[in-house]
Amino acid sequence: MSELRLHPLKKINSVYLMGIFIFCCFGSIATESSSPKAVPPHIVGNIDKFVQSVSTCSDHETLSLSVVKDGQVVISKGYGHTSVKNSNKVTSKTKFAIGSLTKAFTALLLAKVVNESDSITFDTPISKFIPNFRLVDDYRSKYASLRDLLGHKMALPRFDTPLIMGIDPKISRKDFARKLQFLHSPYSFREKFIYNNNMYILAGDILEQLSEGRSWESLVSDTIFKPLGMSDSGFVVDEKAYDDDFALPRSYVNGTIVDIDPHSFQIGSVVGPAGTIFSTADDMAKWMKFLLSKNQSSLNIPGLDITPSMVKATMQPSFEMPGTEDLYLPEFPVSEQSNYYCMGWVSGSYRGYKKIFHTGGIITHSSRVWLYPDMNLGIYLAINGPEKGRKDSLSAVSYYISDVLLNLPTWFNVSDACSSNSMPWERNDDDLDNDNAAAKNETEFNCTDDSECNLLDYVGTYTDPTFGDTVVSINSGSNNSSEDSTSPRLTFKFGRFGLLDLTQRSRWVFTGKFYGPFLFLNRLSDVFEVEFSIKDDNNDNGNEKGVKSLSMSLFGESKAGPFHRQDITEKGNNSHNANVVSYSLLLIVIFASGSRYFLPEF
Repeated sequence: MSELRLHPLKKINSVYLMGIFIFCCFGSIATESSSPKAVPPHIVGNIDKFVQSVSTCSDHETLSLSVVKDGQVVISKGYGHTSVKNSNKVTSKTKFAIGSLTKAFTALLLAKVVNESDSITFDTPISKFIPNFRLVDDYRSKYASLRDLLGHKMALPRFDTPLIMGIDPKISRKDFARKLQFLHSPYSFREKFIYNNNMYILAGDILEQLSEGRSWESLVSDTIFKPLGMSDSGFVVDEKAYDDDFALPRSYVNGTIVDIDPHSFQIGSVVGPAGTIFSTADDMAKWMKFLLSKNQSSLNIPGLDITPSMVKATMQPSFEMPGTEDLYLPEFPVSEQSNYYCMGWVSGSYRGYKKIFHTGGIITHSSRVWLYPDMNLGIYLAINGPEKGRKDSLSAVSYYISDVLLNLPTWFNVSDACSSNSMPWERNDDDLDNDNAAAKNETEFNCTDDSECNLLDYVGTYTDPTFGDTVVSINSGSNNSSEDSTSPRLTFKFGRFGLLDLTQRSRWVFTGKFYGPFLFLNRLSDVFEVEFSIKDDNNDNGNEKGVKSLSMSLFGESKAGPFHRQDITEKGNNSHNANVVSYSLLLIVIFASGSRYFLPEF
């Protein structure tokens, strides 16, 4: 599931999950102009040469690209190899996970439902057609609409961390959607823009209810993939996708780029509507050609029940975005703005041209779709590799192709794109320069008395009504093969992939390193936090000793939880004494700045 990045050239503190997600395709859609002017071969050659240079001068040589202009495919091609271990070349049919680009598919399917209904619009309160619809408060429950869910207007916290680590596979999408009623927020309904993957999961569940129980996956396949001829697209939670034409995730482990187990994409089928589609350059070209179609008469596709008018509905502004990452002259060489979130899309501009776009990312795959509807131009790009420099590679290619095909002067060259120095408009990622940057200046805590190092204080199973169980236990040594410590330490476990060894750094602060499929994240430096408290919100007057709850958060976002300690909660239900003292324990877990791409942008 990363978060949505408002601008690809700067680091931001919103997630974006698992993530920011987008989708593209190639196909046999009829052109809208009777004789569109083809892009000259030398221009196509220049684009190909530029992309090849960028892919070979970085750690992101695995790249998928398709460009459409005036109803024609300008280029659809792959670069690099599908695996570190083999020589299989990336082609236009190589599969990449597209993360949050998935959101546009979910929004389009709901646009079809709205178009075919006499009583449902995007602004109709969901409670009017889903009688049991329930969120944390009565006001949201009564008035929330599909536009509120798809436009990130709910002002509910993201809580991407549990999604990134993988929801328990025993929890169905329907059950998880019902559990979202327990999400609390310090903000009022529609008070602020908060990108939220959970709301797309909820929207997917509503879509399934309005479609006679058909799964979101079957609706995407039958309504979009099959009619558009996107025969090589599917869903990353299906392990049958991991064949020789799948770009295996890759990153650094112990200083060497290695393939990552593709099962790390198994974050849970519940996440589907927020970001689990994979696709190819060819298929994404087909998708973009359809998205850029202006009218139904230009399409000649049997079985296609989605129309350009439905697409247009999803691209209408829903909520103003903060715009903190916008570029303006003369501070920057060019201007670029992200003005509004629509529904699965962002509406903005680049150098004066209207741009509809989205970004996506999951594990080590990052992607984007840029559409210039007034110029009938679409660009799809996916990159696979370590976090460091990934956004520079994406940006360099996207800006160069935009400039060339919009007939604008280019404002940087291959040397700039391949420079080891940060670009003039880019923040320096010094914290990503070496494998163990996150461990700098960390020293192990020396206890002054036994009470400060009693790890048993934190051991237990903690439960949250939405996300399930977290287990904190004591291990006789490290699970991480890069460490040979045999000293007892805490182990933190959540979901399918949240496996961490903890080391005490101060009285209440621990750091953690992943083991298992997410081992590769240990080289990166942003923090994941878990706060332990001996105060039980359900028993403020109890006098039980020990930690009673924990909450987890990523990048300083609102904490998911509290997860209540089961054994303490059970005892607390029979206690009515007073005088509870509160403490906090901050667990700082080394996590990728690129985790905003997990879901998000997941």
